[in-house]
Amino acid sequence: PLAIPSRTPSNRHIDYSTTIGTLDARTQSLGGWTLDVHHAYDFTKQVVYRGDGSSQGGGNIGSNIEVFAGNGTAVSSRDGFPPQLAGFKYPYAAVHQPGGDVFIPDGQVIRLVKGGIVTPYAGSTPSNYHHSGDLASVGFQFINSMTGDGRGNLYVADSGVERIRKISGNSVLLIAGGGSLQATNIPTDAKLLRVGPIRTIAAADDGTVFYSSDSQNGIVRVG
Repeated sequence: PLAIPSRTPSNRHIDYSTTIGTLDARTQSLGGWTLDVHHAYDFTKQVVYRGDGSSQGGGNIGSNIEVFAGNGTAVSSRDGFPPQLAGFKYPYAAVHQPGGDVFIPDGQVIRLVKGGIVTPYAGSTPSNYHHSGDLASVGFQFINSMTGDGRGNLYVADSGVERIRKISGNSVLLIAGGGSLQATNIPTDAKLLRVGPIRTIAAADDGTVFYSSDSQNGIVRVG
């Protein structure tokens, strides 16, 4: 028979290495500085590339909401139950404090959500709403705004008696309101002012309080 041609497979490759230089951090708009682990955002793709190698797009954040507290009835009820089973009549604010505790004012009382259970926290003596004292002896007439300062303190705006009080630990302290002076008399002792009806309240980490009210047509700072 005639000879049959054959092939012998062969591979060729070249190894090449070189130094490409260091990262030019000027493109990161950080003044030439960079971090060992940081995020970057792609405006075109609208994707965040995290420093751990993962990514997050705006389309997969999700928009689901859920009820945290309240069973749909306008009646304060069911302390000792999970917050979704408890009733709230006037839940005009919610304050999340370090450690995960959530405080919810409910008319004349403040209720605490801790460990997945609702319990009474303050306001057990509604008639004693003018003074300072401890949690067991002080009441509120109508709480319409409340905030925290990040240190575990609460600031309660009681429009029923036009007063602002601070709750620190077991103590309730009057910090503003109870007087008859208007904002035109500022600066003065905040406890000599007529502060309400109070619309909203905020607090800085150092305990400085800001509030707005119908009687002053502006923002007042206390502290």
